[in-house]
Amino acid sequence: MISILICSIRPNLLSSIKENIARTINVPYELLFHDNRTTQYGICKVYNMLLSQSKYKYAVFLHEDVIFQTQDWGTILLNYFESDKNIGLIGLAGARHKTKAPSGWWNNDGSELLMNIIQHYPDGKIVNHKPKSWPEKSLLEVCVVDGVFLAVRKENEISFNEKLAGFHNYDLALSIEYILAGMKVVISNEIILEHFSNGKIDKQWLWSTYNFSQIYQKHLPISLEKQNVTKSLEIKNTFTFIQLCILHKEYILAIKCWKLAFFRFPFSWQHLRVLKQLCKY
Repeated sequence: MISILICSIRPNLLSSIKENIARTINVPYELLFHDNRTTQYGICKVYNMLLSQSKYKYAVFLHEDVIFQTQDWGTILLNYFESDKNIGLIGLAGARHKTKAPSGWWNNDGSELLMNIIQHYPDGKIVNHKPKSWPEKSLLEVCVVDGVFLAVRKENEISFNEKLAGFHNYDLALSIEYILAGMKVVISNEIILEHFSNGKIDKQWLWSTYNFSQIYQKHLPISLEKQNVTKSLEIKNTFTFIQLCILHKEYILAIKCWKLAFFRFPFSWQHLRVLKQLCKY
């Protein structure tokens, strides 16, 4: 039995996913949602409220702009949890590395990214993200997952970190909390989800991503590999983030990250180039 928890702002999409779940889950479930149009709470607060109200051992936190393409996905999910008591969190997209540098989970080497989502993009393009080398009906362990679909084994000590305001990075934080609790975070390629929007990088995302990196700095970088996240990836993600800050005119944040980069990495032409850009403002 599964509790499905949704933060809703669009009643038409909520109605659609309710109907889709009823047709495809094929196990007993409860669906709890919070209409966030008036309260406008951060998603961590909403999810924690819904989690406290839920009654089943397993919970799925779900965006409302999705539909399940897999029949009987509820049974599949329960089998995963029951077959391995160490699985704490299951997602459908994620990565095997997360840098200390502020970044999205997707800012990674291609081989370290895992997705099983049919993604719709603003330009009308539809991409079925499914790695060819991924064996059928399998789980692969990762470090962080995307929040479009988060299936969890409910643990009393694990919840969403409400130090993260807004609607970003709650998924990365939850992933790390499960890993710190000694549980596995995995991606399934057996459950297929169609997602009708994609996230955007804006000022709120930039500040949330920086705050996440500060809150969890002692646990980052994190990787499943024996070797640490490479220095080249750390440098790349650091300066990519600074450029995004400049693009969105968040110069104070750009300077904060430049200072961190100055002390973390050997001085290079990238430091000088970015400093020259910042001096214009």
